[in-house]
Amino acid sequence: MANLRNFFNEISGNNRIFTGEDIGQMSGDEFAKNEKAIRHQWGSVGIPSEHELSGSDDVVYVRAYTRGDGTKVSAYYRSKGGRGGNIDGSVGTIESAGGTSNINQAVTDVTDVFNILSGFIPEGLLGNVGSFLGDYYENLTNISHKNGNPTGAAAGVNGDEKPNLGDNLQESIYNSLGTLTTGSVAKANMNNAIHDMAASKKNPFAKIITRDNIKNSELNKLLDNIGVPKNSRGSFYTGDSSQSKQLSESKQINDFIKNNYEKIRNNEIKNAPVHFNSLILRGADNYAGIQHAIIHNPKIDNDGNFSGMIVDYYDFTHRTGLHPGNIPNNWGYSMQQRGLLENQFNIYFLYKKLK
Repeated sequence: MANLRNFFNEISGNNRIFTGEDIGQMSGDEFAKNEKAIRHQWGSVGIPSEHELSGSDDVVYVRAYTRGDGTKVSAYYRSKGGRGGNIDGSVGTIESAGGTSNINQAVTDVTDVFNILSGFIPEGLLGNVGSFLGDYYENLTNISHKNGNPTGAAAGVNGDEKPNLGDNLQESIYNSLGTLTTGSVAKANMNNAIHDMAASKKNPFAKIITRDNIKNSELNKLLDNIGVPKNSRGSFYTGDSSQSKQLSESKQINDFIKNNYEKIRNNEIKNAPVHFNSLILRGADNYAGIQHAIIHNPKIDNDGNFSGMIVDYYDFTHRTGLHPGNIPNNWGYSMQQRGLLENQFNIYFLYKKLK
């Protein structure tokens, strides 16, 4: 976290520190009113969380109070001091194969995009935009391959290729989308593909496996049918993982169970397609991370418990058209073609008690 002791916001004319929680609770009008001040703080010292500030010696917590005219002021944090230090907005650079670019410009560009999108986002979701912007800044300044060094199996495909600034920006946006969609599938898949299975290595409910580890002949046949190479590796997510729980509660899985209940009970379905096509909250995360997959060996036992596996191959084909989902997809395709992304399979074990 940046040094906040002498921060002074030249736009608002005070030393208040906006937190991610502050921004997340703002209405659309409040965000518009404070946008320039938030952007200035963001470019100077970032957007901290209340948890980060609670243990900081650089700030003071101001309790909620009522002014003499009856105006209620919510609790907030302010910097100690408030003058001096680096207040010109410079926050460093990203080095890439394409040269050097100031992070502030990237922040400004993305903020402008979200200002446009806010007109199409339901009022209840507007607060998430502020949290997204805070996470975006954090990700943008901490991209693990920002020095142009890809990692993992993908790095061995084409050792001369390096991510460029556009790749860094795209990855940062992708990483930040979890805040807006409140999901975990897409981010984990992308991090695994680019950073040597980093997400699964840190997930206690995920296990990295190769196709040699899979002894089930039906499952191996399915992997062949969906084009997973014999030398591939992937992740197996247990039913306790946030990814599997999220998929278990999805509309698509609930509809699949409802529409095929008797066939599932009678073991008549071995493999069936499932299409995650929602663009709302977790549905958008499922769409970005999986979209089209196979549900394998679904069952309903005598106690009313449903189980099954979602099997997916994380690869990309180029798309045409103006659909917003084509932008991250075609970036993934570009990374894939340049050897900067490792294709992988994912198996999610689903388990839920039916009501």
